[in-house]
Amino acid sequence: MLPDVFTALFTVRFLVFTPFVIACILAVRRWPYARLYDVLAVAIAVLGVTLPMAVATQSTSPYLFVYQNGNSAAFLFFVIALRPRFLAVLAGLALMCASHFTTTHLSVAFDDLFRHHHFLSDAVDFPGGQRLFSGAEGPAEFSQSAEGQPPLPAARMQRRAG
Repeated sequence: MLPDVFTALFTVRFLVFTPFVIACILAVRRWPYARLYDVLAVAIAVLGVTLPMAVATQSTSPYLFVYQNGNSAAFLFFVIALRPRFLAVLAGLALMCASHFTTTHLSVAFDDLFRHHHFLSDAVDFPGGQRLFSGAEGPAEFSQSAEGQPPLPAARMQRRAG
């Protein structure tokens, strides 16, 4: 667990999530409709990912990366244990991914990961001192070499044309 946010994690797990799951179980027992089951299964799965990760965004624990990966087991629980119908699985996985990626991005603990290992690049150094997506400038801008050469995309185009 994450000791610096343990109280908040305990609160969302046992005082918010658990009563919600119990209410869902009672609702499905009372009204046994497939659509209701699918909606509640998606709600349980999304809350199961979102609540603890929302709390974990405030953590400075070195175990946050491990906790975040362990929290991904909720994806398997959703598909294998809850077994909603196919469209509910697609909707649930999409919502879970959106929630997981958003909360992971909001966590300052992963800033270095996003800065140095951006999804669209390998952060490679090129001849002339150019660096694609350097950590200091962020992924939206490009480095300029000391010799005043054009930014990297223009240099690539020149090499391809010539």
